[in-house]
Amino acid sequence: MVRLHQSVSDLAEQGLRSLFIVLKAHRRVFVNLTRGLSRARPNTTVPLPLETNKIRDALNSPDPACALAVALVAFHALTGPQLQALILTDIVDG
Repeated sequence: MVRLHQSVSDLAEQGLRSLFIVLKAHRRVFVNLTRGLSRARPNTTVPLPLETNKIRDALNSPDPACALAVALVAFHALTGPQLQALILTDIVDG
């Protein structure tokens, strides 16, 4: 899974790990010095800001399924897997 936002330290750590993997594969170093380091895990529970105009347009969408999905995410904080598990038969007629 690709993270949308990476800090400079995350990128530096990833680059350093990649460098030592390549150097070890080419037998330029004897030991991968980053092997013992614990990986820094970024806080993925903090939501990223979204553009208000796009949310407003999606809430007023002529497609009721789209408007419902955006409302459930925006107001009830449903996650991606929860949205995928929903079964929508007929939103217009109930």
